[in-house]
Amino acid sequence: MEQLELPFAMAGRSLFCLGNTAPLWSLYRATTIVTLHSVSFLEKSSSYHPAFRLFYRLLIPHVLRAAKAVITVSQSEKANILRHYPWTGRNLQVVEHGVFNDRLMAVAGHGGMRPNINSRIILFVGSLSRLKNIAGFIQAAALISREASFQYHIIGGTDRAFANLNIPIPSEVRACVHFLGQVDDPYQMIQAYQSAFCLVFPSFYESSGMPPLEAMASGCPAIVSKLPALEERCADAVLYCDPAHPETICQQVRRLLQDPALYEAITNKGRALSRKYTWRQAAEKTLAIIKSVLPE
Repeated sequence: MEQLELPFAMAGRSLFCLGNTAPLWSLYRATTIVTLHSVSFLEKSSSYHPAFRLFYRLLIPHVLRAAKAVITVSQSEKANILRHYPWTGRNLQVVEHGVFNDRLMAVAGHGGMRPNINSRIILFVGSLSRLKNIAGFIQAAALISREASFQYHIIGGTDRAFANLNIPIPSEVRACVHFLGQVDDPYQMIQAYQSAFCLVFPSFYESSGMPPLEAMASGCPAIVSKLPALEERCADAVLYCDPAHPETICQQVRRLLQDPALYEAITNKGRALSRKYTWRQAAEKTLAIIKSVLPE
């Protein structure tokens, strides 16, 4: 549909594509701006179906070559794009995502004023894929269960772009692991964050990372993978783990359990950091980029 119908619908007008790709026709015949969120299809190719990888490998070079401007979501992802496509630097710019809009930030802040250290829910938010390391999260759950009793809530669905993944669940935590499916209502997401002891976000690759900031805004401490994009985004307002070693997740959960002062400090740092990222700021930066390339 994008390649065949969108060029006719736009009728030669300028086009802003927010989802990585754009019609080839418009790229070479009209002013086109594209947001390229990630090159994980190159960095972690085994996580994707072969057809998806091939499509992106063929199309993304055209996007980077022909779009009047390309926006990506972090300085670290810009560096990744330039490593694979070093000739694209001239039109590549960074606009960081916001967290919640003003109304949702107010809801998140109101409900999350007290650190929820007595909760016995550990939360995972992300696609059920190798890339997001759902298997590592469940392995960590089995380790944590030897020391403390938690319920493990998993929010997220599957995507046809990702390779098929079987997720074995150890018998000792099978009754404690709950797959809640895809949640699109932001108010439900805030409630999930506010109900959790912490968020565990053990991705193998991230270009920006939305759930950790949403958790922070909601007063929920986050344990995240030590990746360049997440370090850029989260700074010292989270605890870091090694996604390849689930025992490091267990270690960080143990630290939060045993040190209420640390739990409160991470919660407060996260809440303060999340306020730096607003969708208004992202929209203003994006609009300035669009205006700079539109024909007069």
